[in-house]
Amino acid sequence: MHIEARKNGLIPRGFRPLIGAEKEAVRINIYEPLLIPGLLQTEEYARLVLSVGLQSDKLEELVSIRMERQVLLSREDPPWIFLLIREAVIRDLRPEVRVGQCKRLLELMDNPKFSVQVLPADALVFHPTGYQVLSFRRQQDIAYMEGTAGNAQMLTDSDVVRQLAVLFDVVRSEAFSAKDSANVIQSIMELREYRRSIVSVLAQELPQ
Repeated sequence: MHIEARKNGLIPRGFRPLIGAEKEAVRINIYEPLLIPGLLQTEEYARLVLSVGLQSDKLEELVSIRMERQVLLSREDPPWIFLLIREAVIRDLRPEVRVGQCKRLLELMDNPKFSVQVLPADALVFHPTGYQVLSFRRQQDIAYMEGTAGNAQMLTDSDVVRQLAVLFDVVRSEAFSAKDSANVIQSIMELREYRRSIVSVLAQELPQ
């Protein structure tokens, strides 16, 4: 109990309801303009994101908590997950995490219950804040709106949630298809690997 209480205390207050809700959700629609969502991050990417402004002892615990959340993706009956993500989020991945994170997304896309659609750089989408709409078997949909410094919020007003669901579909109309999105992610990953191999070859050829 002490361990669970400590873990709960490390999670920002506005984020705690989402962790509970996603365990029960049968469908999660995610719009993300800034980061790879925590539910889909590699351990290396999560460590990089969470390292900003944290003490090292708390960092490893938070990374562990984030990885524990991902257990729901490997359940026998995982939720449907639909992710809309800006192309810039993937292109701007730091070199040390880019290949691994791209591979993670591509592997998840092999699951028929997981979809990624990339929003091209010129997409006419101006909603600046990431959000999620979660659907359940026996209760109304709810939404989660991201906020800075842990000040996110859960939204339960049916009209607001419905508007966000519609916005998700509108944004989706600007995205690449799932197949083309996979090609975009693959090309970004391969470009990084190509550059790394060139650097390695040049280093071997340069005189010592």
